[in-house]
Amino acid sequence: MNLLDDDDDEFNDILYLYSLSHTFLLKATHEYLKARTRNEITNACIPTPSQSAWAILDRYGNDQAFINQIGLNRTGFENLLPYFNRHFHVYNDGVQGGRPSKLSKRQSLGLLLQYYASSSELKTISMIHGVRPNTASVIIAKAEKALEQALREVPLAAIKFPNKSTQREWSRLVNEKHPLLHGRFGLVDGKNYRVQIPTNADLQNAQYNGWLHSTLITGVLCFGGDGTIIWAKHNCPGSWNDGDMSRDLQVLLLDDNLVDPGYGLIADTAFPILATGRIMTPLKEGDIERADPALRPAMYYLSHIITKARQMCEWGVGSIEKVWRILLLRLPLNPLTRGRRLSNIFRLYNYRVRTTGISEIGTFLKNNGPSL
Repeated sequence: MNLLDDDDDEFNDILYLYSLSHTFLLKATHEYLKARTRNEITNACIPTPSQSAWAILDRYGNDQAFINQIGLNRTGFENLLPYFNRHFHVYNDGVQGGRPSKLSKRQSLGLLLQYYASSSELKTISMIHGVRPNTASVIIAKAEKALEQALREVPLAAIKFPNKSTQREWSRLVNEKHPLLHGRFGLVDGKNYRVQIPTNADLQNAQYNGWLHSTLITGVLCFGGDGTIIWAKHNCPGSWNDGDMSRDLQVLLLDDNLVDPGYGLIADTAFPILATGRIMTPLKEGDIERADPALRPAMYYLSHIITKARQMCEWGVGSIEKVWRILLLRLPLNPLTRGRRLSNIFRLYNYRVRTTGISEIGTFLKNNGPSL
């Protein structure tokens, strides 16, 4: 009995110490929460959505105002809205009876497009639309999924490879600007975007680009003669190179049913030169020295022309993030959310080019006269 009594006393002591530590932890947590300062905005400080800055813009804004704020003109916004409405549910659980969103479908699309077109913080954009930041975050997450489905149904937003007649027309425009370049109907280049730094060491190592000293995701974009994206592969780890990511594009170019012999793209030296001449690149370092001395002046001049023509691809890549400025910030860590956002922005870029006609590549090629 004495042994049992000793065991009971020891157990009671342990139980007492545990209750003391638990009580102490609860008190410490309570004091921490009391001392912690939370600076948040209340609904009393925010205008209602019907009186917000966006509502005024939507009511009185012209094409220039819409392009300035959301990247699309008013007609483009109005034509995109019915597709978006079919996939965006006002009720939070997707069925009648759930809590309705504070913003209408029209306002929700405007919020998402302005979020894409701005590098401002969410708290600033939410004030423009008359909602709190946490509410805006929920609406944007829903709207991104709806917009992804909607853009797949919009013909003007499609990313599609051109047919042979279109390739011939675009190559003619390129040849008028650069008479030494024949059969070049598009331009291709790699593009990196910054991404949030993952905590997993293996994932961080895969996304880390030693040349640029940052965690990135990378991909390849191909632009046609009208300035639209005709082929894209993105959301790849930042350590990958352009040649490997463009394998599918290389296979596409080698198909004579899709591309005539002698036709192809202009690229930089990161891409492989296909034996059939489907990808044309400038000379690499050391190529001139290995060539016949009699041919070196002509080779150097042609390489200079290719480099000059390839500048158009830089215009295309730069114009995407110039409009959709959220790409200047770090993209989400979640690969699905990140891929959805990139897909939406690339399709919106094509939709913008086809509805507004704003494209530096297209404008340059359609202007008469050769390149300087």
